[in-house]
Amino acid sequence: MKARRKIDVFSAGCPACREAVALVKKTACPSCDVEVLDMSQDDVAAKAKEYGVRSVPAVAIDGKLADCCAGRGPDHRTALDRAEDKLRPQLVKSAEVRQRSRRDIGQPRQRSQ
Repeated sequence: MKARRKIDVFSAGCPACREAVALVKKTACPSCDVEVLDMSQDDVAAKAKEYGVRSVPAVAIDGKLADCCAGRGPDHRTALDRAEDKLRPQLVKSAEVRQRSRRDIGQPRQRSQ
């Protein structure tokens, strides 16, 4: 007798998740046990974190995140880099203004004649 495979589908209950759940159930083999896990539950969220789930829907097979679902979702380092890239021009401009202000502090004001 074949061993049964365990398929976990992490879902938020949104339309995209429901569509993924239907697809997994439709394509799962007869020896697969498909379980839909609700990410709003703390224990499910903890399990998802262990598997490396960063976005939903996500599928894990026998306790391992499926290749199609690995590496998706927000990456904190990438998010910080992008935020920094967007803010850099403002920071540079702000630094230039401060630098000009410091130079001007020691200079006597020029009066127009």
